[in-house]
Amino acid sequence: MGFSHHWRISAAIPAEDWSAICESVAFLVEDFNREFGSSIELPVPNYVSIYIDADRWGCEHMRVLRRPTERWNSCKTLHMPYDKLVISVIAVVAAHHAATEVDSDGLQSHWQPCLDWAGAVLGREIPMPDGIRITGADPA
Repeated sequence: MGFSHHWRISAAIPAEDWSAICESVAFLVEDFNREFGSSIELPVPNYVSIYIDADRWGCEHMRVLRRPTERWNSCKTLHMPYDKLVISVIAVVAAHHAATEVDSDGLQSHWQPCLDWAGAVLGREIPMPDGIRITGADPA
């Protein structure tokens, strides 16, 4: 069993923010690949999307589009290391672009270590996305 993470971009991401997002994601992917012996390809700035291939993990692929969409994008993970990368990428996008809505059935306690990892890799705090709806319940 895994988690479903959802996001929607409601306004186009400006070029400067998109470049910063792609640069941050590249650092995250490099660190993730080193830590887990993975071979996820790095995003290239100024493309229209960031695509993360999850074949090795048996999870859904992740695609973040630069342009706005009316539908929610999603990525189903299997509560594996790949979750850490997916959550971190979503948080980085939301940190750079306020017009990002986020929803997850993951656990609050699962998100924070991912944000801490992303912050350590990037050398700055990566906050919990504003307005995030986390529907998973931590055990009492």
